[in-house]
Amino acid sequence: GEYSWDGLQYLLAREKVYMVCSTQEQARNPEQYPYISRKTDPYLTGQLIRWLRESGISVEPSRICVDNITTCEELVESGVGWAILPEIALEHFSGIKKPLFFQNGEPFIRCTYIFCQREAAKLPQIDAFINVLKEYISES
Repeated sequence: GEYSWDGLQYLLAREKVYMVCSTQEQARNPEQYPYISRKTDPYLTGQLIRWLRESGISVEPSRICVDNITTCEELVESGVGWAILPEIALEHFSGIKKPLFFQNGEPFIRCTYIFCQREAAKLPQIDAFINVLKEYISES
């Protein structure tokens, strides 16, 4: 996520964020059945709230909150409700995926970073690890 950090920061991934539901529920209005949320970082939570507000969608009081992304995805796929999930969680998802955009047309994107303290980056094992990550990312 997006954090204020005074050390080294490397972007690992930028991924789209989707509204997801089961194929059985694709015709339903999201406010007609439960929104399944999950614990996430404060920045992404703020972006989720922004998108919901801009889209005029109220998720209270039908909200279900789970502690991880896998449980959230499985509940959606089973038809329990709908959710907002990043692309990385949807590799094996067989339901409906709708990419999200904010009112200004900007796509809803989630960034993933690696953060490292400057002094730690000088250690050979940390430097090697960061270089492996950078190499892997450049190949993707």
